[in-house]
Amino acid sequence: MIQLPQFSAPALSAFAFILALGTGVSAASVPLRGELPEGAKAAEALPFRGGVPFPKGALRSAEHIRLLDGAGRELPCQIERTAVWPDGSVKWVLVDAVLTADVASALKLEYGPDAKRAAVGDPLHVETENGLVRVMGGGVEAVMKRDGPGVLERCVLNGQTLVVAGAPARLVVEHLRLPRGPSALATHTFMPDDEGASLDTGTLQIEDLAVESAGPIRVTVRLRGFVLLPRFGATLPDEVKKREPPGRMPFSMRLSFHRQSPVVLGQHQIVFSGEPDLDYLVRWAIELPNAAGPSGRLILEPGAELDLAGKNPVLAASSRLCWAPLKTGFALIRHGWENRPCGIARENGSSFV
Repeated sequence: MIQLPQFSAPALSAFAFILALGTGVSAASVPLRGELPEGAKAAEALPFRGGVPFPKGALRSAEHIRLLDGAGRELPCQIERTAVWPDGSVKWVLVDAVLTADVASALKLEYGPDAKRAAVGDPLHVETENGLVRVMGGGVEAVMKRDGPGVLERCVLNGQTLVVAGAPARLVVEHLRLPRGPSALATHTFMPDDEGASLDTGTLQIEDLAVESAGPIRVTVRLRGFVLLPRFGATLPDEVKKREPPGRMPFSMRLSFHRQSPVVLGQHQIVFSGEPDLDYLVRWAIELPNAAGPSGRLILEPGAELDLAGKNPVLAASSRLCWAPLKTGFALIRHGWENRPCGIARENGSSFV
């Protein structure tokens, strides 16, 4: 069986709430259902997130919203107002919850003056101090540092350690320049034949850490900074070198942690201004040191397969999912560069996601 992913690349569409408005809906409730990603187990707790609209004047405050299961029991949730009508009433809210498949199949969002949302027990919370962000509670312990060598200094999820202190998860960017251009690449291959080719590994610098969501169900931390590629910078025009350090490439990243769920959602972007047909990004990934599992292989789409301990789970070719084994579970990628296939590599005991 496919195990629950321990680190997840962005796949929110698979976890989104679906608004199911229909006839007979009471004035004080909205029916919801959650959809699970392919291969998820029914008993696994996964993060769900989605937006819900309200008619003008129907709801005065997002504090008066509760999430209920099919039996009418309240479920822990996080509600954020994202838009209002001209009269000040709530127009849209964003709902976060961690649910299992059986619970997510039949939900109800209750709203109105009499709807009083209970406080979340053991909530996620954040502490910030001198360029350090610490996420705690709800089975999560995570640390990010502005002046640290990686993007995630420590990460423990539900008692399992994914990233240990002293071996941070790093953003790895490697650049390749082919002086001969496309002629160095044989047709339909990615194996360059160019004696002048040079590989450049970037140096990470985080300039800003910001908490975008502080719990109690989801904590999202945004990291911004740049990756410095000196060899790439040396090839840039002099007017560019005068404006900023040569080879400086801006990046941003969002990491989302969820209460009582071993899933971290990661999104990262980078601005690369290389010259077409000469400059290539050959690696752009998150390295998880010492996390590679004892078996398995690189998985690419379509027809993704996983060979694990003699078993061979197969994911549908249309799923756009890539899996690879970690010591404590699996890593997942849903979409790659311009929706092209992407994968997870193992090297020297590390997994590169």
